[in-house]
Formats: sequence, structure tokens, C-alpha cells
Amino acid sequence: MKLLFLTLIVLASGTGIFAQTETPAVKIDEFYLAKDDGTGNAGDIVESFKTTDVPIHCIVSLDSMQETKVKLVFVAVNVKGVKPEKQIITTNFTTNGEQNQVNFTGRPGNRTWNAGDYRIDIYINDKLATSKSFVIAAATAVPTNAASEFAPKTKPRPRKARKP
Repeated sequence: MKLLFLTLIVLASGTGIFAQTETPAVKIDEFYLAKDDGTGNAGDIVESFKTTDVPIHCIVSLDSMQETKVKLVFVAVNVKGVKPEKQIITTNFTTNGEQNQVNFTGRPGNRTWNAGDYRIDIYINDKLATSKSFVIAAATAVPTNAASEFAPKTKPRPRKARKP
């Protein structure tokens, strides 16, 4: 009787193991970077930025609605004054099973980004899924005298005639 009881327990627990199905891996359907549209939302999709483009938007679309942990790591690859491969922003978001898109935004601690080479790494359920390299270039300054170059020129004042 004990042998029969133990056999039933082993079989019951064994069938539970074999009956489990593995959850399919979630993959990235689309991943892009965008400038801000001026209202705090993602605007134009771009491959590079200027130091004044704050914030930077990162949009990750998944191929599944299932609950998924998405992690973004913003890396300074080659930026003057920053240690190479320094992680400057790390953030996580777990979808709730009713969404398949995650929108991240990043902004520097000061008012502008430092010019240089950067990379964003995206992890899905703690596994590196993809990376995207991009450049943040120095914003070109408008010369202070630029406005005067387009101003209408004034006519010179006529000189008074000399008396003979």
C-alpha cells in the first residue's frame, strides 16, 4: 500500500512538470529614437541629436502583449570628460499584459547633453535584446552679429558742403 501511494505521488508530481509549457520569448518589434515635439511627446524619428535636444525619446515596441520587463541603459561610449562605457541612465519598466509599447525619455542633469558618441542598450526580461549607437553633436551657435547682416543698410548722411 505504501509503495502504491509513493508511486502515485511521484507520477502526480512528474505529470505536473511535463504539463508545463514554456512562455514564448518576447521580442522587439520596433525600436527607435526621437526628438521631443515641443509638448513632451516623441516627435521626429532621428539617428543623431544636438546637445540642446532635451529630452531624448526612446520607443520600444514589443511583438507580444504578455507581461514583460523592459530595461533601458543609456551609455556614454566616447564623451569628453566621461569614463568610456559609463552607464549614465538606467531605467526599468514592466508591461502589465495590456500594452506592447514602452516610451522612455532621458534628460541630462544639466540643461544640455555633452557632445559625443552614445549607445542605448535594451534588455528584455534581463537579456540584452538590441543596441543602438548614435551621436550627440554640438549645437551650432548663431553668430551674435547675424541679425545685423540682414538689417537694411542705412544711407550715409550727406556731408555739409564746405564754404570756400
